Amino acid sequence: MNKQFTFQNKMILLISPQSWGTMHISKHHYALALAELGNTVYFLNPPCNELKQSVEMYKYNNNLFIITYKLQFNFNIRFHFRLLYDLLMRRQIRYLQNIFNRKFDVLWCFDANLYSDLTLFNGDIVIYHVVDQVFEKHSIKPAIKSDVIISVADNILQNFAYLPVKKLLLNHGLADCFANKAKSYLEHICMSKVSNNKIKIGYIGNLLISALDRNTLKTLISKYMNIEFHFWGCYEIVGCNIAADESMEVVQFIDFLKQMGNVTLHGPQEPCRVAEEVHDMDAFLVCYDIKKDANNGSNTHKLLEYLSTGKVVISNHISSYKTCHELIQMLDYDTVDYVQLFENTILNISYYNCIEKQKKRINFALQNRYSSQIHKIESCITQLGLCEPI
Repeated sequence: MNKQFTFQNKMILLISPQSWGTMHISKHHYALALAELGNTVYFLNPPCNELKQSVEMYKYNNNLFIITYKLQFNFNIRFHFRLLYDLLMRRQIRYLQNIFNRKFDVLWCFDANLYSDLTLFNGDIVIYHVVDQVFEKHSIKPAIKSDVIISVADNILQNFAYLPVKKLLLNHGLADCFANKAKSYLEHICMSKVSNNKIKIGYIGNLLISALDRNTLKTLISKYMNIEFHFWGCYEIVGCNIAADESMEVVQFIDFLKQMGNVTLHGPQEPCRVAEEVHDMDAFLVCYDIKKDANNGSNTHKLLEYLSTGKVVISNHISSYKTCHELIQMLDYDTVDYVQLFENTILNISYYNCIEKQKKRINFALQNRYSSQIHKIESCITQLGLCEPI
């Protein structure tokens, strides 16, 4: 009989494709949640060749350390000579191991591009957590020697179907600051009423991503001048710690937002501040161009943050939520009239934000707290028998 595996007092190296910064997505939230449980977490940023030293590390809190390193070779060879790149990266990892000078109980990797062999990091348990669609061989290869492959969407996991490795389909998580606000609101929930007869629409997320449906957003903002649109997230390259599209289309879209009197750009904010501010919203948007989305609209972490407020969400098709019509006002896969969906929802906002519907959304979000997702991963590892027997 195997002893129950727990994420407590573990030494964890968490590898992220997005640097630590103001904007927090799943990688950052998992790191914070694991540290809160009493683990020592080392959050490894992607390489940055602007560093003055070869490796820099700082203490974020008592249990969480942020690490950034400078590559010892030209990063561009990754796109032209992958075999040589992998060889040089092996040397880079050995160098980092000497700097770390410690063995990790868990190697938890969210990066599907940089490292072809995760066992080189010397972790007792290797978790490959893939939240975006992958097709390249070098993105499949890390899964081969992993103990568990985790993903937020079934169509992503299908890429690994032929591998004899344990797989876990697991939704995104809800951070404690959103969960605590949701629980507090749930205790005193009331019929949602539009304040000052002016509907407020919220959007949380990076405005610089290529998959954003900018044309539809511009149409909504221009057509409904009596509605306030509030955006939390990066809209400038400087200070953006996640992916950014620098095309002219994006620049023009940001200029448009800045010029519109019914738009407020809050910029990137700490999650706890966002959790407080978004509760004034009457509805939220998920508005992606699925044709430009590498994940084909399979899932998005912002949905749980929206649902935790209880308010209605107006969304393009999200395949992971295709059976959740009671929670989300969502387009079918082959339906493209987002503006009509928006208008129908806003005209019936009181119905969609009734107490019963708010409670369902909040309770669903609370079932997916990061602490709950971590417990599911613990059970998965226990089933594999990777912990010591009783």
